[in-house]
Amino acid sequence: MHWFYMHFPHLYGETWHPPFEQQRPVILTREQNSCVIDANDAARRQGVEPGMMVNTAFCLIPEMDIFTILPHKENQALKRAARFAYRFSGWVGLDFPDGLYLEVASMRRFFGGLPQLRAGIEELFQELGYHFHIAAAPTPKAARMLTRSGIELCADTSRFLEVLKRMPVECLELPEAIQMRLQKLGLRSVHDVAELPTGDLSYRVDKELAMYLSQALGHAEWKPEPFEIPENFRLKTDMEQEFESLTPLLFPLASAVKRFCRFLQNRCLVSQSLTVKLIHRSHPDTTMPIHLATADNRVDAWVYMLSMQIERVTLPAPVTGFELKASEFEDIPPCSLSLFQDSGGAHEDKKAYLLNRLAARIGADRIHFIGLTDDYRPEKQTLCNSQPLSPAPPPENLGTQVPVWLLKQPREVDIRQYRLVRGPLRMNSGWWDNIAVSRDYYIATTSVPGISAPISGETSVLHWLYRAPPQQWFLHGIFA
Repeated sequence: MHWFYMHFPHLYGETWHPPFEQQRPVILTREQNSCVIDANDAARRQGVEPGMMVNTAFCLIPEMDIFTILPHKENQALKRAARFAYRFSGWVGLDFPDGLYLEVASMRRFFGGLPQLRAGIEELFQELGYHFHIAAAPTPKAARMLTRSGIELCADTSRFLEVLKRMPVECLELPEAIQMRLQKLGLRSVHDVAELPTGDLSYRVDKELAMYLSQALGHAEWKPEPFEIPENFRLKTDMEQEFESLTPLLFPLASAVKRFCRFLQNRCLVSQSLTVKLIHRSHPDTTMPIHLATADNRVDAWVYMLSMQIERVTLPAPVTGFELKASEFEDIPPCSLSLFQDSGGAHEDKKAYLLNRLAARIGADRIHFIGLTDDYRPEKQTLCNSQPLSPAPPPENLGTQVPVWLLKQPREVDIRQYRLVRGPLRMNSGWWDNIAVSRDYYIATTSVPGISAPISGETSVLHWLYRAPPQQWFLHGIFA
């Protein structure tokens, strides 16, 4: 078995009108169509069925809710499900409006076999709130036939031929005229149709039907066009009512953020920024940027940041919907696991947790990371950055002769108040950025009260001085 096929009978309702399995009756229709396309269990229990006229359904349940299926939202719903399916397959094909093809031969060994792979798919989509049917077969079209007929859930090539004997021709979902033609020929099961020579079936009945069965039986090769996941994340949700406060919107916003985290986790990515746009009916949209101190893909970090950000937003008008956008991603940095207990990974997790909490409280723009550079000029050796910097050793020629405490701006001093202890250390650097320096550094001691003021009670301290042309002396640092 190389392919799974998933059928989502209530995909639109479960995506755009959750919870679809609510107690209140709900039906779905299409524009310029007076028939019921789908109905939840509450409506079905009272007699409403797909294909029924909407007026008839209203006679049965006058208080039911009715929603119109929008084509662009229908496509979005299937593509959203396809993104989740990519966690289990490297090749996912779309079968509009409510089906997915999953190639699983290449993933069987990774998950430990088809039963484990199937169990993982079922667990994920049940957790997401989807109702679905799934079946496995050697070819994509065969898996589709098994899933939509519901006769068998798993079949190899020989077993599939046996299943076709129990599968009526109605399972092929053919136009009524072609079904009548098959009945006149005395063909009752799909196996009877498949037994006909391909040329005769194409000439006497339908060319597309002959090609479909050839592809299902593996006589003709066919694969669905793979669905390509966009490189950016975008999720738009329209609300059924207006909200004048963000507090009741926290739950749907948190659900959308969870989808964003799944988007990152499925691709082994992390992100540091997410833009939330609050949509108003007659007012410009409100933009709510969310920034983490360190890139992350965990739900708790993003939901906490979202809740803190909501407290700072003042709505200028009621909210009718929202949109999430993200386009800057990073690969998860590789790490090596230790055979024995190792707290390194836990330490990094705690550090990221702390930094993101601080960013939520004081803002990510107020958190900076100090790093070292390989510049020989002391004032250029440290810098602040919004991201952690790779550790860089200080220049070798400085060694231990550089104090930790540097003055923000060197201060001119009188060399007669000092006694030179060590030096000189010559430095000629910075010619490449037009901030060239030419200095001779010395370590000197002084006991003058006006100069040795860093620590009260000290009688003598070591200062780091340099001489610059023409014979000017400056205090640049103080040794502890």
